[in-house]
Amino acid sequence: MSNRPSSLEASPKIQLDRTVSQNETWQLWRRECQQAWLEMQQSLDFVKDRHEPASPTQEKNTCPQD
Repeated sequence: MSNRPSSLEASPKIQLDRTVSQNETWQLWRRECQQAWLEMQQSLDFVKDRHEPASPTQEKNTCPQD
């Protein structure tokens, strides 16, 4: 046990490891979040396209012009 570093000497390395793992977790989380956000937007667009015209101008064009 005598060659084991003191907690003070070990803490910077632990701190660094924690920061790196947090960064990797953050990158993964961001990628998953962006993917989920894209999928959510696509499904919302799909629902919108099914239930209402894409834009008011298209709606006007389909109305009788008289």
